[in-house]
Amino acid sequence: MTKLEIAIQVFILVTTLVYTILGSGKTPRQRRWGFYVCLANQPAYMVTTWQHNQWGLFVLCWLFLALSWRGIRNNPDVGPPQP
Repeated sequence: MTKLEIAIQVFILVTTLVYTILGSGKTPRQRRWGFYVCLANQPAYMVTTWQHNQWGLFVLCWLFLALSWRGIRNNPDVGPPQP
């Protein structure tokens, strides 16, 4: 495994943990940021699943990407915090 692959795996591990914690948070602000962390996470998943020919997971990445956008769009209070 190359250093880049290790870095991608660590990024996936950390961001998945963070968005799971935030997505199940008690406050709307925590849940709001869960969507954004999930969006940031998906390109790393897509790269690694594409490289390793994991087509089922690659399709699921697109589903999670669409669901994150849907979650942001369908919740008017979801967006970057206002100053």
